[in-house]
Amino acid sequence: MQAATIKTPGLRSAYLEAIDAMEQGRGAKALERKLDVAYQERMRYFANRIAQTELHRAWVDKQAAEIMGDDTVEVVQFKMSGTHPRTDICDLYANQDAYGLGPGLYPKEYAPKPPLHPFCRCGLISKRLISAKGAKENPAAGRQYLRSVMREASTSEAARIMGSRAKLQAVLKNASVETVVNMGRQPIYHVRMLSEPPNMPSIGTLPSRSLWNGDETVGIVAGESTVKQHPLYREAKTGGTVAAANLVMELVDDAWLAKNGPLIKNSNPVIVGIHAVEGVSTNVIGPMLSQWMGIRLDLSVDDNIVQINRVGHTGSTGWHRMAHQALFAGAVIPGQTYWLADDFIGQGGTMANLRGYIEANGGRVAGYTALTGRQDSALIGLTKETLSALRQKHGTLENWWESQYGFGFDRLTESEARYLLRAEDADTIRNRLASGR
Repeated sequence: MQAATIKTPGLRSAYLEAIDAMEQGRGAKALERKLDVAYQERMRYFANRIAQTELHRAWVDKQAAEIMGDDTVEVVQFKMSGTHPRTDICDLYANQDAYGLGPGLYPKEYAPKPPLHPFCRCGLISKRLISAKGAKENPAAGRQYLRSVMREASTSEAARIMGSRAKLQAVLKNASVETVVNMGRQPIYHVRMLSEPPNMPSIGTLPSRSLWNGDETVGIVAGESTVKQHPLYREAKTGGTVAAANLVMELVDDAWLAKNGPLIKNSNPVIVGIHAVEGVSTNVIGPMLSQWMGIRLDLSVDDNIVQINRVGHTGSTGWHRMAHQALFAGAVIPGQTYWLADDFIGQGGTMANLRGYIEANGGRVAGYTALTGRQDSALIGLTKETLSALRQKHGTLENWWESQYGFGFDRLTESEARYLLRAEDADTIRNRLASGR
């Protein structure tokens, strides 16, 4: 078991103790406080990071559009936040003289656009009294600034600015600062210029979806009655971390792993558990499932890709589910294979949107696991027969559908398409979706 590979220290320790308790036959009560605190702190961290960083990103994107559209502004200043937590790349951009205009000053189209890292609150200030006429880029400006830091402070301080001594040495050997900074970074924190479009969809953006092959299925661990009537299920669904861990460990047992593990491990995927928010409590079953699969199958688990909106799918109608589409954010590694895990498969829209997000950003989704769900929803990939029937009955609605949700009928799940086929006509679908909102 590879619980030691979990990156979050508190959660790793809690899982190791939970596994030990399970193997020793001890109850979970003694571990409840430790596991609950560890997991909730982890979830609070991600929620806080998203709230602070992405709200600031949205504000800077709006500011950038205004600056780029204002002909009276030629130069902007990259300004460090007064609450900047530590020395990092922001120090370089706030202090280098890259265009002969002064420290931290740039022709607006070439100014670096914050945030450059999680919790970054640095900003941009319009300098209307400064002209960019005659400004000329100095490609060595970053290197010169780093050398001045090495002289006046220390090599360690310069290394902190670049992120490591290896990256510092790469720049000192004439590599581009931007190229070196972006190496190994999450794409949403790559250094980009003010003139470039937003590098991340904001909340409210239409979801991405990929085309189906028509034979994609979701592996369901246990039947609905087995899971939903389990004494731990209600507590696990509404944020009980100990309950969720024990529920998952009991159902994803040695027999299930022996049967399904080889298929999952075949493509050496990274496991991604869907982080969903239900009402005022956090549903932790999906993340617990992904962590347990990672531990038992010796696979990496991604906890940076997260759902960024609240959809309220639990207990809702199919119309509500389709009207409220899940959106995701977080770094996807181009070329990496992923395996998706969730607590429940209904219509499959959330998994389809996560798959679309990953594949739109260069990843590949190899498969899907749900702790439970309806057996008729196990087929998630849309079949040619169902697509043909849907277009024959409601084809006039497809353009409207795509304008509302960002994808055509060919990217619906099998269950979603069958649900729409039950409607009498296009007006019924529009009205039901409107009522679902």
